[in-house]
Amino acid sequence: QFEDGKSDVSTQLSQIQNMIAQKVDAIIVQAVDTDVTPKITKLASAAKIPLVYVNRKPVDFEQLPPSAVFVGSDEKVSGTLQAREICRLMNGRGQVLVLMGDLSNEAARTRTQDVEDVLAAAPCTGIKVHDKRIGKWERERARLITANVLAASKLSGKKIDAIIANNDEMALGAITALKAAQQWTPDFIVGGIDATPDALHSMR
Repeated sequence: QFEDGKSDVSTQLSQIQNMIAQKVDAIIVQAVDTDVTPKITKLASAAKIPLVYVNRKPVDFEQLPPSAVFVGSDEKVSGTLQAREICRLMNGRGQVLVLMGDLSNEAARTRTQDVEDVLAAAPCTGIKVHDKRIGKWERERARLITANVLAASKLSGKKIDAIIANNDEMALGAITALKAAQQWTPDFIVGGIDATPDALHSMR
């Protein structure tokens, strides 16, 4: 049984409550909002139904009961590796646009903080954040944001040298905007995270 939470907390909670009422054998969930995971954990635990969180780390991770687990990447590692590689490619100098995921999710907050931490230390202190925008993990939203930022930077004369996105979908949206603005070259640096099939195809 598959359900789409549609990025709505109340919808997802209702779906989980319905699954519990149906006495499913287990629940696998990618939380719409990680701040609501304690409630989800409590509901599943009370019903004695095994619970698996994927991709987005629950805020109650340290207090999860034996019947609940989390499967996902270490966001501290992924965001740090991304920022360090972009710093290396930029030779520690330039202006960057940071595209953030939905800040209701721990992954977006951690990945963004990783970038800020890396840029605050040598040898990356010559890189400045031109702007930070919330793209909510979406390709189209990232495209629109990037197009607007590029237009504004052109007027101000402040050139953007790289784009750091919290995920691949937003990175691909940024590339589309760069191409539309005729500012895309093979040397322009755009960083994403996840290694999705679309992103790997784009890199090839």
